Amino acid sequence: MYRILTSDEAAAMIRSGETICVNSFVGIENPVELHEAIYRRFHETGEPNNLTMVSSAGFGVWDPDRCAEGYIREGAVRKLICGHFGAMPSTKRLVLEDRFEAYNLPLGCISHAIRAQASGIPGALSKVGLDIFVDPRREGPGINRISHDDSLVRPVVVDGEEYLYYQLPKITTALIKGTAADRFGNISFDDMYMSGDALSICQAVKANRGRVIVQVDRLVTTPSRPRNTIIPGCLVDVIVVAAPEVRPVAFKALTGSFEIPYEEWKGWQEMVDELSEARSKSNPAYNTIGRRAARELKPDDIVNIGIGIPETVSRYARKNGVLDKIKESCEKGYRNVILSACRHDKLDYQTKALDVAKYFEEIMGIDNDLAGSKIQMAKRWMAASGINPDDCMFIGDSIHDMETSLAIGVKKYTLVACGHQSYRVLREATEHVVHTMNEVTF
Repeated sequence: MYRILTSDEAAAMIRSGETICVNSFVGIENPVELHEAIYRRFHETGEPNNLTMVSSAGFGVWDPDRCAEGYIREGAVRKLICGHFGAMPSTKRLVLEDRFEAYNLPLGCISHAIRAQASGIPGALSKVGLDIFVDPRREGPGINRISHDDSLVRPVVVDGEEYLYYQLPKITTALIKGTAADRFGNISFDDMYMSGDALSICQAVKANRGRVIVQVDRLVTTPSRPRNTIIPGCLVDVIVVAAPEVRPVAFKALTGSFEIPYEEWKGWQEMVDELSEARSKSNPAYNTIGRRAARELKPDDIVNIGIGIPETVSRYARKNGVLDKIKESCEKGYRNVILSACRHDKLDYQTKALDVAKYFEEIMGIDNDLAGSKIQMAKRWMAASGINPDDCMFIGDSIHDMETSLAIGVKKYTLVACGHQSYRVLREATEHVVHTMNEVTF
Protein backbone atom coordinates (compact mmCIF):
# COMPACT_ATOMS: atom_id res chain seq x y z
CA MET A 1 0.00 0.00 0.00
CA TYR A 2 1.36 3.40 -0.95
CA ARG A 3 2.05 6.21 1.52
CA ILE A 4 1.67 9.96 1.00
CA LEU A 5 4.81 11.70 2.27
CA THR A 6 6.57 15.03 1.97
CA SER A 7 9.50 15.25 -0.42
CA ASP A 8 11.93 15.34 2.52
CA GLU A 9 10.38 12.21 4.05
CA ALA A 10 10.61 10.44 0.71
CA ALA A 11 14.26 11.46 0.26
CA ALA A 12 15.06 10.05 3.71
CA MET A 13 14.09 6.58 2.47
CA ILE A 14 16.86 6.47 -0.15
CA ARG A 15 19.92 4.59 1.08
CA SER A 16 23.55 5.16 0.18
CA GLY A 17 24.83 2.95 -2.64
CA GLU A 18 21.45 2.61 -4.37
CA THR A 19 20.88 2.75 -8.12
CA ILE A 20 18.26 5.39 -8.91
CA CYS A 21 16.44 5.47 -12.23
CA VAL A 22 14.87 8.79 -13.25
CA ASN A 23 12.02 8.95 -15.75
CA SER A 24 12.38 12.17 -17.71
CA PHE A 25 13.09 13.45 -21.18
CA VAL A 26 16.01 15.88 -21.05
CA GLY A 27 14.47 18.93 -19.32
CA ILE A 28 10.89 17.69 -19.52
CA GLU A 29 8.88 15.82 -16.86
CA ASN A 30 11.57 15.87 -14.20
CA PRO A 31 10.53 15.13 -10.58
CA VAL A 32 12.28 18.36 -9.59
CA GLU A 33 10.99 18.50 -6.01
CA LEU A 34 12.29 14.98 -5.30
CA HIS A 35 15.74 15.86 -6.65
CA GLU A 36 15.91 19.00 -4.56
CA ALA A 37 14.84 17.10 -1.44
CA ILE A 38 17.70 14.66 -2.02
CA TYR A 39 20.05 17.62 -2.31
CA ARG A 40 18.79 19.15 0.94
CA ARG A 41 19.33 15.89 2.80
CA PHE A 42 22.79 15.29 1.33
CA HIS A 43 23.85 18.86 2.01
CA GLU A 44 22.83 18.51 5.65
CA THR A 45 23.85 14.91 6.43
CA GLY A 46 26.15 13.64 3.66
CA GLU A 47 23.60 10.95 2.78
CA PRO A 48 22.61 9.29 0.57
CA ASN A 49 25.98 8.94 -1.14
CA ASN A 50 27.76 6.58 -3.54
CA LEU A 51 24.68 6.68 -5.78
CA THR A 52 24.37 5.39 -9.34
CA MET A 53 21.98 7.40 -11.52
CA VAL A 54 20.34 5.97 -14.66
CA SER A 55 18.17 7.80 -17.18
CA SER A 56 17.53 6.88 -20.79
CA ALA A 57 16.96 10.45 -22.05
CA GLY A 58 18.88 12.29 -19.35
CA PHE A 59 17.63 14.73 -16.75
CA GLY A 60 18.21 18.32 -15.73
CA VAL A 61 16.49 21.62 -16.44
CA TRP A 62 19.39 23.64 -17.95
CA ASP A 63 19.94 25.27 -14.57
CA PRO A 64 23.14 24.43 -12.65
CA ASP A 65 21.42 25.16 -9.32
CA ARG A 66 18.28 23.03 -9.76
CA CYS A 67 17.13 19.46 -10.09
CA ALA A 68 19.91 16.91 -9.47
CA GLU A 69 22.77 19.30 -10.22
CA GLY A 70 23.28 20.24 -6.55
CA TYR A 71 23.78 16.78 -5.09
CA ILE A 72 25.77 15.59 -8.11
CA ARG A 73 28.11 18.58 -7.77
CA GLU A 74 28.60 18.03 -4.03
CA GLY A 75 29.60 14.39 -4.46
CA ALA A 76 26.54 12.22 -3.80
CA VAL A 77 26.83 10.39 -7.14
CA ARG A 78 29.48 7.80 -7.97
CA LYS A 79 28.29 6.78 -11.43
CA LEU A 80 26.03 8.38 -14.05
CA ILE A 81 24.55 6.42 -16.97
CA CYS A 82 22.55 8.51 -19.44
CA GLY A 83 21.57 8.78 -23.07
CA HIS A 84 21.80 12.59 -22.95
CA PHE A 85 23.75 15.06 -20.83
CA GLY A 86 22.69 18.27 -22.56
CA ALA A 87 20.33 19.66 -19.91
CA MET A 88 22.86 19.38 -17.04
CA PRO A 89 25.35 22.24 -17.49
CA SER A 90 27.40 21.84 -14.32
CA THR A 91 27.30 18.04 -14.48
CA LYS A 92 28.81 18.06 -17.97
CA ARG A 93 31.72 20.10 -16.71
CA LEU A 94 32.28 17.77 -13.74
CA VAL A 95 32.24 14.74 -16.05
CA LEU A 96 35.12 16.23 -18.03
CA GLU A 97 36.95 16.92 -14.76
CA ASP A 98 36.77 13.19 -13.87
CA ARG A 99 34.80 13.86 -10.69
CA PHE A 100 32.78 10.64 -11.10
CA GLU A 101 32.20 7.86 -13.60
CA ALA A 102 29.97 8.78 -16.55
CA TYR A 103 28.67 6.62 -19.37
CA ASN A 104 26.81 7.60 -22.53
CA LEU A 105 24.65 4.77 -23.92
CA PRO A 106 22.08 5.01 -26.73
CA LEU A 107 18.75 6.17 -25.37
CA GLY A 108 16.73 3.31 -26.80
CA CYS A 109 19.21 0.71 -25.59
CA ILE A 110 18.92 2.00 -22.03
CA SER A 111 15.11 1.77 -22.36
CA HIS A 112 15.33 -1.83 -23.56
CA ALA A 113 17.75 -2.73 -20.77
CA ILE A 114 15.30 -1.28 -18.22
CA ARG A 115 12.48 -3.29 -19.79
CA ALA A 116 14.65 -6.39 -19.64
CA GLN A 117 15.08 -5.97 -15.88
CA ALA A 118 11.32 -5.55 -15.60
CA SER A 119 10.87 -9.00 -17.15
CA GLY A 120 13.57 -10.61 -15.03
CA ILE A 121 16.21 -10.66 -17.79
CA PRO A 122 19.63 -9.18 -17.02
CA GLY A 123 20.06 -7.20 -20.26
CA ALA A 124 19.02 -6.55 -23.85
CA LEU A 125 20.52 -7.31 -27.26
CA SER A 126 20.73 -4.67 -29.96
CA LYS A 127 22.55 -3.93 -33.19
CA VAL A 128 22.45 -0.24 -32.29
CA GLY A 129 25.93 0.98 -31.46
CA LEU A 130 27.87 -1.65 -33.37
CA ASP A 131 31.19 -0.30 -34.64
CA ILE A 132 30.65 3.23 -33.29
CA PHE A 133 31.99 4.82 -30.10
CA VAL A 134 29.85 2.87 -27.60
CA ASP A 135 31.18 -0.44 -28.95
CA PRO A 136 33.93 -1.45 -26.46
CA ARG A 137 36.09 -2.53 -29.39
CA ARG A 138 36.12 1.13 -30.38
CA GLU A 139 36.03 3.44 -27.36
CA GLY A 140 33.28 2.06 -25.14
CA PRO A 141 30.57 4.05 -23.33
CA GLY A 142 32.84 5.77 -20.78
CA ILE A 143 33.18 9.49 -21.48
CA ASN A 144 36.00 10.41 -19.16
CA ARG A 145 39.30 8.94 -18.00
CA ILE A 146 37.97 7.11 -14.93
CA SER A 147 35.00 5.35 -16.55
CA HIS A 148 36.04 1.77 -17.24
CA ASP A 149 32.97 -0.34 -16.35
CA ASP A 150 33.06 -3.08 -19.00
CA SER A 151 29.82 -4.71 -17.79
CA LEU A 152 27.51 -2.14 -19.40
CA VAL A 153 28.13 -3.04 -23.06
CA ARG A 154 29.81 -6.03 -24.62
CA PRO A 155 29.79 -7.63 -28.08
CA VAL A 156 28.15 -11.04 -28.43
CA VAL A 157 27.30 -13.40 -31.29
CA VAL A 158 23.87 -15.09 -31.46
CA ASP A 159 23.08 -17.53 -34.29
CA GLY A 160 25.96 -16.15 -36.26
CA GLU A 161 24.76 -12.53 -35.89
CA GLU A 162 26.76 -9.91 -34.03
CA TYR A 163 25.03 -7.79 -31.37
CA LEU A 164 25.85 -5.53 -28.47
CA TYR A 165 24.57 -6.70 -25.09
CA TYR A 166 23.46 -3.84 -22.83
CA GLN A 167 23.25 -4.52 -19.10
CA LEU A 168 22.49 -1.94 -16.42
CA PRO A 169 23.12 -2.17 -12.67
CA LYS A 170 20.05 -3.42 -10.80
CA ILE A 171 17.69 -0.48 -10.36
CA THR A 172 16.52 -0.16 -6.75
CA THR A 173 14.78 3.24 -6.62
CA ALA A 174 12.48 4.90 -9.17
CA LEU A 175 11.92 8.66 -9.27
CA ILE A 176 8.87 9.44 -11.40
CA LYS A 177 6.88 12.56 -12.25
CA GLY A 178 3.13 12.09 -12.86
CA THR A 179 0.09 14.33 -13.08
CA ALA A 180 -2.36 12.84 -10.56
CA ALA A 181 -2.81 9.94 -8.13
CA ASP A 182 -6.24 8.53 -7.35
CA ARG A 183 -7.21 6.97 -4.02
CA PHE A 184 -5.88 3.57 -5.15
CA GLY A 185 -2.47 5.03 -5.99
CA ASN A 186 -2.96 4.77 -9.74
CA ILE A 187 -0.86 7.39 -11.53
CA SER A 188 -2.05 9.26 -14.61
CA PHE A 189 0.00 11.50 -16.89
CA ASP A 190 -2.83 13.60 -18.34
CA ASP A 191 -1.07 17.00 -18.33
CA MET A 192 2.30 15.68 -19.35
CA TYR A 193 4.24 15.63 -22.57
CA MET A 194 5.23 11.97 -22.37
CA SER A 195 5.29 8.94 -20.10
CA GLY A 196 8.66 7.67 -21.28
CA ASP A 197 9.96 4.61 -19.45
CA ALA A 198 7.76 5.17 -16.39
CA LEU A 199 5.98 1.80 -16.35
CA SER A 200 9.09 -0.22 -17.24
CA ILE A 201 11.15 1.55 -14.57
CA CYS A 202 8.56 0.81 -11.89
CA GLN A 203 8.27 -2.83 -12.96
CA ALA A 204 12.06 -3.22 -12.95
CA VAL A 205 12.36 -1.68 -9.48
CA LYS A 206 9.68 -3.96 -8.07
CA ALA A 207 11.30 -6.99 -9.74
CA ASN A 208 14.48 -5.96 -7.89
CA ARG A 209 12.55 -5.50 -4.62
CA GLY A 210 13.12 -1.78 -4.66
CA ARG A 211 11.07 1.37 -4.05
CA VAL A 212 8.93 3.52 -6.38
CA ILE A 213 8.57 7.21 -5.49
CA VAL A 214 6.20 9.33 -7.58
CA GLN A 215 5.82 13.11 -7.54
CA VAL A 216 2.37 14.29 -8.66
CA ASP A 217 0.65 17.63 -9.11
CA ARG A 218 -2.52 16.63 -7.29
CA LEU A 219 -4.58 13.91 -5.65
CA VAL A 220 -8.00 13.03 -7.11
CA THR A 221 -10.90 11.17 -5.53
CA THR A 222 -12.32 9.66 -8.71
CA PRO A 223 -10.56 6.39 -9.60
CA SER A 224 -8.51 6.64 -12.77
CA ARG A 225 -9.87 4.76 -15.76
CA PRO A 226 -7.67 1.78 -16.67
CA ARG A 227 -6.77 3.21 -20.07
CA ASN A 228 -5.62 6.46 -18.42
CA THR A 229 -3.44 4.78 -15.82
CA ILE A 230 0.25 4.74 -16.71
CA ILE A 231 1.47 3.27 -13.40
CA PRO A 232 -0.89 0.96 -11.48
CA GLY A 233 -1.14 1.70 -7.78
CA CYS A 234 0.18 -1.75 -6.88
CA LEU A 235 3.62 -0.64 -8.10
CA VAL A 236 3.71 2.61 -6.11
CA ASP A 237 5.30 2.90 -2.67
CA VAL A 238 5.39 6.65 -2.05
CA ILE A 239 3.44 9.59 -3.45
CA VAL A 240 4.68 13.17 -3.02
CA VAL A 241 2.34 16.03 -3.91
CA ALA A 242 4.05 19.18 -5.23
CA ALA A 243 2.50 22.18 -6.96
CA PRO A 244 3.12 22.08 -10.72
CA GLU A 245 5.54 24.56 -12.23
CA VAL A 246 4.30 27.23 -14.61
CA ARG A 247 4.83 26.00 -18.15
CA PRO A 248 5.14 27.97 -21.39
CA VAL A 249 2.41 27.79 -24.02
CA ALA A 250 4.64 25.71 -26.30
CA PHE A 251 4.84 22.98 -23.67
CA LYS A 252 1.09 23.00 -23.15
CA ALA A 253 0.62 22.55 -26.89
CA LEU A 254 2.92 19.52 -26.91
CA THR A 255 1.01 17.91 -24.05
CA GLY A 256 -2.29 18.29 -25.90
CA SER A 257 -3.65 20.60 -23.20
CA PHE A 258 -4.81 22.81 -26.05
CA GLU A 259 -4.82 22.43 -29.81
CA ILE A 260 -2.86 24.61 -32.19
CA PRO A 261 -5.20 25.66 -35.02
CA TYR A 262 -4.18 24.11 -38.32
CA GLU A 263 -3.59 27.49 -39.96
CA GLU A 264 -0.96 28.26 -37.27
CA TRP A 265 1.03 25.05 -37.71
CA LYS A 266 3.47 26.49 -40.23
CA GLY A 267 4.13 29.48 -38.02
CA TRP A 268 5.00 27.24 -35.08
CA GLN A 269 7.18 25.11 -37.31
CA GLU A 270 9.05 28.17 -38.55
CA MET A 271 9.55 29.40 -34.98
CA VAL A 272 11.10 26.06 -34.00
CA ASP A 273 13.21 25.99 -37.17
CA GLU A 274 14.59 29.46 -36.54
CA LEU A 275 15.54 28.61 -32.95
CA SER A 276 17.15 25.36 -34.09
CA GLU A 277 19.04 27.05 -36.92
CA ALA A 278 20.36 29.79 -34.64
CA ARG A 279 21.73 27.17 -32.27
CA SER A 280 23.31 25.03 -34.99
CA LYS A 281 25.14 28.00 -36.53
CA SER A 282 27.34 28.14 -33.43
CA ASN A 283 28.33 24.48 -33.89
CA PRO A 284 29.57 23.52 -37.39
CA ALA A 285 29.50 19.83 -36.42
CA TYR A 286 25.68 20.05 -36.16
CA ASN A 287 25.45 21.10 -39.79
CA THR A 288 27.98 18.57 -41.03
CA ILE A 289 26.20 15.66 -39.34
CA GLY A 290 22.74 16.88 -40.38
CA ARG A 291 23.76 17.35 -44.00
CA ARG A 292 25.33 13.89 -44.16
CA ALA A 293 22.38 12.15 -42.45
CA ALA A 294 19.88 13.83 -44.79
CA ARG A 295 21.59 12.13 -47.72
CA GLU A 296 20.47 8.77 -46.34
CA LEU A 297 16.77 9.69 -46.71
CA LYS A 298 14.80 8.38 -49.66
CA PRO A 299 11.40 9.49 -51.06
CA ASP A 300 8.43 8.24 -49.00
CA ASP A 301 10.62 7.33 -46.00
CA ILE A 302 8.88 7.71 -42.64
CA VAL A 303 11.42 9.21 -40.26
CA ASN A 304 11.44 9.72 -36.50
CA ILE A 305 13.62 12.79 -35.93
CA GLY A 306 14.81 13.49 -32.40
CA ILE A 307 15.95 16.68 -30.69
CA GLY A 308 19.35 18.32 -30.82
CA ILE A 309 21.57 17.42 -33.77
CA PRO A 310 18.78 15.43 -35.51
CA GLU A 311 16.85 18.70 -35.90
CA THR A 312 19.35 19.70 -38.59
CA VAL A 313 18.43 16.61 -40.62
CA SER A 314 14.98 17.97 -41.41
CA ARG A 315 16.42 21.31 -42.52
CA TYR A 316 18.85 19.71 -44.94
CA ALA A 317 16.24 17.19 -46.08
CA ARG A 318 14.13 20.14 -47.26
CA LYS A 319 17.07 21.32 -49.35
CA ASN A 320 17.33 17.97 -51.06
CA GLY A 321 15.68 17.72 -54.45
CA VAL A 322 17.47 20.79 -55.87
CA LEU A 323 19.56 18.76 -58.32
CA ASP A 324 16.54 16.75 -59.42
CA LYS A 325 14.70 19.97 -60.31
CA ILE A 326 17.71 21.29 -62.23
CA LYS A 327 17.89 18.08 -64.23
CA GLU A 328 14.13 18.17 -64.84
CA SER A 329 14.35 21.69 -66.26
CA CYS A 330 17.13 20.60 -68.62
CA GLU A 331 15.13 17.59 -69.79
CA LYS A 332 12.19 19.89 -70.56
CA GLY A 333 14.38 22.13 -72.70
CA TYR A 334 14.67 25.12 -70.38
CA ARG A 335 17.75 27.36 -70.47
CA ASN A 336 19.12 27.54 -66.92
CA VAL A 337 20.97 30.59 -65.64
CA ILE A 338 22.39 31.29 -62.18
CA LEU A 339 22.12 34.87 -60.94
CA SER A 340 23.74 35.31 -57.54
CA ALA A 341 24.93 37.99 -55.14
CA CYS A 342 27.86 35.71 -54.40
CA ARG A 343 31.24 36.77 -55.75
CA HIS A 344 31.80 35.27 -59.16
CA ASP A 345 34.99 33.40 -58.22
CA LYS A 346 33.26 31.82 -55.21
CA LEU A 347 30.23 30.93 -57.30
CA ASP A 348 32.35 29.34 -60.00
CA TYR A 349 34.20 27.26 -57.39
CA GLN A 350 30.98 26.14 -55.66
CA THR A 351 29.16 25.06 -58.82
CA LYS A 352 32.17 23.09 -60.04
CA ALA A 353 32.67 21.48 -56.63
CA LEU A 354 29.01 20.40 -56.60
CA ASP A 355 29.28 19.22 -60.22
CA VAL A 356 26.29 21.30 -61.34
CA ALA A 357 27.99 23.88 -63.58
CA LYS A 358 27.28 21.72 -66.64
CA TYR A 359 23.51 22.22 -66.18
CA PHE A 360 23.69 26.02 -66.62
CA GLU A 361 24.06 28.09 -69.75
CA GLU A 362 25.51 30.99 -67.81
CA ILE A 363 26.66 31.52 -64.22
CA MET A 364 26.67 35.12 -63.04
CA GLY A 365 28.09 36.41 -59.77
CA ILE A 366 29.02 39.92 -58.74
CA ASP A 367 32.21 41.62 -57.72
CA ASN A 368 31.33 41.91 -54.02
CA ASP A 369 29.33 40.04 -51.37
CA LEU A 370 26.48 42.55 -51.31
CA ALA A 371 23.30 42.11 -53.33
CA GLY A 372 23.05 45.80 -54.23
CA SER A 373 24.04 45.34 -57.91
CA LYS A 374 22.10 42.14 -58.46
CA ILE A 375 19.13 43.90 -60.09
CA GLN A 376 21.39 45.85 -62.45
CA MET A 377 23.21 42.68 -63.42
CA ALA A 378 19.89 40.93 -64.09
CA LYS A 379 18.65 43.82 -66.23
CA ARG A 380 21.84 43.81 -68.32
CA TRP A 381 21.54 40.07 -68.94
CA MET A 382 17.86 40.28 -69.91
CA ALA A 383 18.61 43.09 -72.38
CA ALA A 384 21.52 41.20 -73.92
CA SER A 385 19.67 37.88 -74.17
CA GLY A 386 16.58 39.30 -75.87
CA ILE A 387 14.40 36.89 -73.90
CA ASN A 388 10.77 37.79 -73.26
CA PRO A 389 10.22 38.12 -69.47
CA ASP A 390 6.88 36.33 -69.89
CA ASP A 391 8.82 33.22 -70.95
CA CYS A 392 10.97 33.21 -67.82
CA MET A 393 10.63 31.75 -64.33
CA PHE A 394 12.68 33.10 -61.42
CA ILE A 395 13.49 30.80 -58.46
CA GLY A 396 15.01 32.39 -55.37
CA ASP A 397 15.16 32.17 -51.60
CA SER A 398 14.87 35.78 -50.41
CA ILE A 399 12.65 38.84 -50.65
CA HIS A 400 15.43 40.52 -52.63
CA ASP A 401 15.12 37.73 -55.20
CA MET A 402 11.42 38.57 -55.56
CA GLU A 403 12.30 42.22 -56.00
CA THR A 404 14.88 41.31 -58.63
CA SER A 405 12.38 39.16 -60.52
CA LEU A 406 9.78 41.91 -60.62
CA ALA A 407 12.40 44.55 -61.54
CA ILE A 408 13.25 42.66 -64.73
CA GLY A 409 9.61 42.06 -65.59
CA VAL A 410 9.46 38.35 -64.66
CA LYS A 411 6.09 37.88 -62.99
CA LYS A 412 6.37 34.11 -62.63
CA TYR A 413 8.59 33.55 -59.60
CA THR A 414 8.83 31.12 -56.66
CA LEU A 415 10.66 31.59 -53.39
CA VAL A 416 11.95 28.46 -51.66
CA ALA A 417 12.15 28.65 -47.85
CA CYS A 418 15.29 26.60 -47.36
CA GLY A 419 17.91 29.29 -47.70
CA HIS A 420 18.38 32.88 -46.56
CA GLN A 421 14.93 33.57 -45.10
CA SER A 422 12.29 31.52 -43.32
CA TYR A 423 8.90 30.55 -44.69
CA ARG A 424 7.19 32.95 -42.29
CA VAL A 425 9.26 35.92 -43.43
CA LEU A 426 8.81 35.11 -47.11
CA ARG A 427 5.10 34.40 -46.72
CA GLU A 428 4.56 37.85 -45.24
CA ALA A 429 5.89 39.33 -48.49
CA THR A 430 4.24 37.08 -51.10
CA GLU A 431 2.06 34.06 -51.68
CA HIS A 432 4.56 32.50 -54.08
CA VAL A 433 6.46 30.52 -51.43
CA VAL A 434 7.16 26.80 -51.05
CA HIS A 435 9.07 24.84 -48.40
CA THR A 436 11.28 22.71 -50.68
CA MET A 437 12.50 22.54 -54.25
CA ASN A 438 10.39 19.42 -54.71
CA GLU A 439 7.32 21.67 -54.57
CA VAL A 440 8.47 23.89 -57.43
CA THR A 441 6.51 23.35 -60.67
CA PHE A 442 7.66 24.47 -64.11
